[in-house]
Order: sequence, then structure tokens, then C-alpha cells
Amino acid sequence: VEQFKAQQVGKEYAPSTVNLHLACLKKALQSAVDWKFLKENPARGVSKIRNHAEKWQFLDFDEAVVFLAAVPTKWRPLFLVTLRTGMRKGEVCALRWRDVDWENRAVNVRHTVFKGRLQPPKSKESIRSIPMTKEVYDTLQSIRQLRSEFVFPAQNDGSLNPHTLQRPLKTANKKSGLTKRLRFHDLRHAFASQLAMAGVPIKTIQELMGHA
Repeated sequence: VEQFKAQQVGKEYAPSTVNLHLACLKKALQSAVDWKFLKENPARGVSKIRNHAEKWQFLDFDEAVVFLAAVPTKWRPLFLVTLRTGMRKGEVCALRWRDVDWENRAVNVRHTVFKGRLQPPKSKESIRSIPMTKEVYDTLQSIRQLRSEFVFPAQNDGSLNPHTLQRPLKTANKKSGLTKRLRFHDLRHAFASQLAMAGVPIKTIQELMGHA
């Protein structure tokens, strides 16, 4: 496990990303212990990467419901899709209807919004297909429209500026009553953490998150 952590650091992942991978791995190994495949968890005692500049948080299943209920109605579909797909802020703002595969119930990540422009994602691993849960499928169906090519368009029907999401996020943090004060990126961490708690293999989680 320490070797795995060292490899992650060697790939120059952010400390928060390495710690997320470790958390997922620890959960998977603990499940192996619970199921009697291992006598003990080899990840126990492995420390997280220290990172004074960033502290990520995640929501458990119940907290996610509370948080989403506090999001302003106009923005709730975007926040729900983000929480249930793990897309980055720029990726969800770049999502177009052509990227939604209704037949296979998947969302295809092909672009991101960066500095006001639609661009390819940050890496080849970021180009990916994410299965839609029924909740995501129904939510997208409920807001389906033809006036814009973007799923979550700006007022001019173009791509949404990611900075626009700060105001509804602030409102949700205030109204939810949760002690955690989330950044938008924490919704992505919540997606990964909830998958890990559900027993999804770490390799699958990495692929869905767009990590190598």
C-alpha cells in the first residue's frame, strides 16, 4: 500500500487525489477483511499525504440528500448530476445534449470549459463514459430542451461560466445546516467516496473519475 501511495505521488497527483485513492483502497481492503478474504487490512496505519493548502470533504448518503434539498431549485439538476457522475466543474458546464447517450444511459465526457472556451479535457483519461443512474436519467429528461446545445446553458444559451456556480453553492452551504462547508469540487469527492462505500472497485472508480 505504501508503494501504491508512492506511485501516486510519483505521477504528480494532487495530495487530495492521492488521499482519495487511499481512502477508496482502504475501504475495499476492509471489505475483503469483512468477507474473510484477508485476515487484516494492510492499509491500516498508512498515513494520508499532508496538505496544508487543501482540505477536501465528502458527503455521506444522507448528507447528500440534505445538501441537494438546500440547493436553489434552478440549480438543483446541475448539482445532482455532478454529485451522481463525479464530473469536474468545467466538464459539467461543457456537457451538451449530444454527449447524453439516452439509449445506453450514459453521459460522455468529451470537453471542459476553461477560460470561457470549450476545450478537450485535461488528459486522455478524462475522456470517458459515465453510466447514468435512474435519478440522473430522470433529471436530465425533466430539463430536456432544444433552445441550447448545452445541458446547463448560460442565459445567452452558450456554455455556462464555472464561476457562476459559486453563488448557489454558497446558498446551499448556508441553508443545509450541515457543519461542512463544501467547495464544488467536494461533490466530485463525494461521488467517489460513496462508490467506495458501496463496494465499487477502486480501478472502476478511477476510470469513472477520469484518473489514470
